[in-house]
Amino acid sequence: IHAEAIGPDAQLVLNVENTVISNFGQHGIQVIGGGGPCDLTMNSCNLVGNGVSIPGKAAVSLVTPDPISQYPHANLFSNIFHANGGDIQDFALMPGNFSFETNLLQDTAADGIGGNIVGDPDFVGTTMIMGANSLAVGTAPLGGLGHDFNGNLRALDGRGDIGAFEHVPYNFGVDGQAFLGRTLGLAMSGPPGHTFALLAGWERSFGTTLGIVPMAGGNPGVIGQLDLNGKWTTDFRLPAKSWLAGNTVYFQAVGRLENGNNSLSQVVEITPTFSP
Repeated sequence: IHAEAIGPDAQLVLNVENTVISNFGQHGIQVIGGGGPCDLTMNSCNLVGNGVSIPGKAAVSLVTPDPISQYPHANLFSNIFHANGGDIQDFALMPGNFSFETNLLQDTAADGIGGNIVGDPDFVGTTMIMGANSLAVGTAPLGGLGHDFNGNLRALDGRGDIGAFEHVPYNFGVDGQAFLGRTLGLAMSGPPGHTFALLAGWERSFGTTLGIVPMAGGNPGVIGQLDLNGKWTTDFRLPAKSWLAGNTVYFQAVGRLENGNNSLSQVVEITPTFSP
């Protein structure tokens, strides 16, 4: 993602929320200032695997028109930085151009600044849902964004989570593009050793216990068991059926807590398409 304010008086305000920026060969996001006010705000995003293939690239890059300019300025709140070529390019050279609040980083140079922490997000498989041991779980300040990447409510357990995806007792996620006839990675996290049912439906359900209307027959669909680390992964091959193209499918998992009550995962939707 590249944004540039061209001209000495050009102004730029860029606000990025609940967004996944991953696997860019260049910088994940780069903002070039021209001299005027130029601000980047990133809140509850996942920046993963960017700038790896080209030396000197990073997840976030700011380019100033001169060494003493205060612009562009980056406000980084509750983001996950993981497995990037670098987290923040040239932070050591222009620390005054950054404001932080509780990000999970790999770069030790920003550790402790504004509540930043360095550590592993404990992603499950190749998805970006977090395991119970993730340092991002329960460490974000309350009062932030009301919903996560999937549109699900945040902080239902009274704790804030860093990154684009809110963590709940049972979490379901997918990885990969939903191309017909291709493989899609599925993952779950939750209480170690517990079983769960993964449901699928064509419709959302509002005002009821489940967040989806399960398909008739074939449900509870997939029955799985979390391993001793509270994780489960599998690969699912989408049927190569043309009638599926453009039809959104909703997924939700149901598991049982230690107190015997059922717990629901977030609702995750995919819309299969033809491979380009």
